[in-house]
Amino acid sequence: MKYLIFILFVFLTGPECYAQKMTEQEVKALVDGGSYFFRAQNMYPTGARSKVINETYYTLIVKPEELTADLPYAGRAYQAPANPAEVGVKFTSKDFAVEKKITKKGDQEFRFTPKDVQDVRECLLTVYNNGNANVVFTFNQRQTISYQGIILPLDQNK
Repeated sequence: MKYLIFILFVFLTGPECYAQKMTEQEVKALVDGGSYFFRAQNMYPTGARSKVINETYYTLIVKPEELTADLPYAGRAYQAPANPAEVGVKFTSKDFAVEKKITKKGDQEFRFTPKDVQDVRECLLTVYNNGNANVVFTFNQRQTISYQGIILPLDQNK
């Protein structure tokens, strides 16, 4: 039993512990560097209950020249994908526009508009000063979905 509790403690305090220890300056430096990733912890489908994401490999990777998403999806699709493996939010975009905005509280918002991905209309990433983040995807053929999680340096992506 003690072993199980220890395993749960280590699992639950992995990357989250790192994000909670990040200072506002560290978050700003990480985001200003342009290469980081978002690790999803919860997803919020439109019109459905929120779901906890236990797997550590659901991410949105942000680089200056590339935006890569590998996230689960739950919600209504107005047109089913031809390939059942494409049910999630999975794409790589090398041609995208990005708009950066600083909120009144000092949080950073990034609006990504991929030009080479057919279904994704836009991706709004909000990075808070403590390393927590939210991502909202707006699609052409599916309902909107949002995710809550943390941002981390790319070398932490395992």
